[in-house]
Amino acid sequence: MDFFTVPTATFRALFVFIVLSHDRRRVMHFNVTDHPSAEWTAAADSRSVSMGSAKVSDPG
Repeated sequence: MDFFTVPTATFRALFVFIVLSHDRRRVMHFNVTDHPSAEWTAAADSRSVSMGSAKVSDPG
């Protein structure tokens, strides 16, 4: 998981939450907003955790 900012051409900042699968170098989930809140961060984190637990239980 990572949380970072991206400056735009109009001098705004976008906030990005991203979850990577390091073993396959693949983006598992991402979310972007221009006004992050505690609720947004918690929702993005809970979605990534639920995706991670589904991935672990998958025998494939």
